[in-house]
Amino acid sequence: MINKKIEDLYKELDIIIKKYGLEKAWFSDSLHYIALGENTSFYVKKKNGVIGFVTSENQKVVVELTNIITDLTGTVIER
Repeated sequence: MINKKIEDLYKELDIIIKKYGLEKAWFSDSLHYIALGENTSFYVKKKNGVIGFVTSENQKVVVELTNIITDLTGTVIER
C-alpha cells in the first residue's frame, strides 16, 4: 500500500460499504476485511501486500468498488 496504514484503509472501507448497502462481516479481523450484502460482497486481505476481490450481480457495482479499493490501496488489477 502506498502511504496508508491498513487500519486507515479499513476505516475508509467502513464508510464506503454503507453507500452500497453492505455490512462488514463479524468474522473480519486485522488481516481480512469481508463485506456482505444481498447481491454484492468483497474481500480484502493484507499480508505481504493487498489482495482481494469484488463480486456482484451488478457489473457497475463491481467496477465502482474495484476502482475505489484499488485507489485506496495503490494496487494494480491483475487479470
